[in-house]
Amino acid sequence: MGRRSRHKHHPGPRQNPSARRLRVALGPALLLASQEIGPSAHAQIAVGYGWTRRIASRAFLLVPVVASTLRRNEGSAEIRATVAGLAGDVDLLSPEDAWRPRLSAELAVVQLRTEGRAAPAYLGQKDTVYVAMPIARAALVGRLTPWMGLTADLLGGLCLGRPYVTFGERRVATWGPLVAGAGIGVQFEID
Repeated sequence: MGRRSRHKHHPGPRQNPSARRLRVALGPALLLASQEIGPSAHAQIAVGYGWTRRIASRAFLLVPVVASTLRRNEGSAEIRATVAGLAGDVDLLSPEDAWRPRLSAELAVVQLRTEGRAAPAYLGQKDTVYVAMPIARAALVGRLTPWMGLTADLLGGLCLGRPYVTFGERRVATWGPLVAGAGIGVQFEID
């Protein structure tokens, strides 16, 4: 007669504690899309999913914190750019490494809102336009704990369309077509 083992099966430690599935990141960012308008400050938030140890997808949102202001003799305009998109991320090193570079290909929609305040004899106007923008991003991700890390990234985008700001009948600024940005953040990884 055979003996049955009375020991319960206990699974060993998880095979890859650094390959967490759900990623949530947030932090500040700066965008520069026009010499005339100058840089704009944004809050960025992203939610992603790790499909494999090195490949993930992500939805992201950059919300303007402070409007950029453009001033001319005819008045002033406040410009706010909100960027929303989807991304594919590739980590170039293993998730076990303390620091790893990440490359991303992204497709975003930019909502550009302007609100003009006119000087006397001019009429103020509000306007909203939308443009598509493919983006390439390079990031460095540093792991502080198995579930939390720091990120630093640089991005470059190309607006497919060229929104502009006019004062009176005169074009005074464009947004894009080239967009550059930088950000830092905290990333949380959850099973």
